[in-house]
Amino acid sequence: MGLDITYYRNIKAVEEPVGDDGTSFHYFAYSAIADRLEGFSDGWYEGECVGDFRAGSYGGYNQWRALLCRVMLGVEPREVWDNPDKWRDQPFYGLINFADNEGCIGPVWSARLAKEFTEGRERFARHPSVDNYDITKYDEWAEAFATAAQNGCVYFG
Repeated sequence: MGLDITYYRNIKAVEEPVGDDGTSFHYFAYSAIADRLEGFSDGWYEGECVGDFRAGSYGGYNQWRALLCRVMLGVEPREVWDNPDKWRDQPFYGLINFADNEGCIGPVWSARLAKEFTEGRERFARHPSVDNYDITKYDEWAEAFATAAQNGCVYFG
């Protein structure tokens, strides 16, 4: 078990499917982070599936996300989770303060994150705690958010 990421562009609302139609997905986020849906409302969608990747086991993903938080913000994720108003305007907040198991990040937050990933890559890559695996994951996330910024979303499942 682990966290799989699928990313879409040009999504559109559809009727709730009967059974698994293989093309539709439920666009949602937990209520505490529902602002990540900005751009579309909760519901069923389909779109152009551009790619997917495995973010890692749940524990592995959380280790990577903690590394991102330490390198880019200088704190542990718990600091961000416990003080969201303080960190909301900081880079990578939209990913660090997001569920680690399911939900969607829509086009508005994806555009913000895509910009942050682009601007932060060199800093992340040259940090002594970062290895090639970490950079590969960073680049996968960057591509996902850049794609989802095109009227799409990043789906955590």
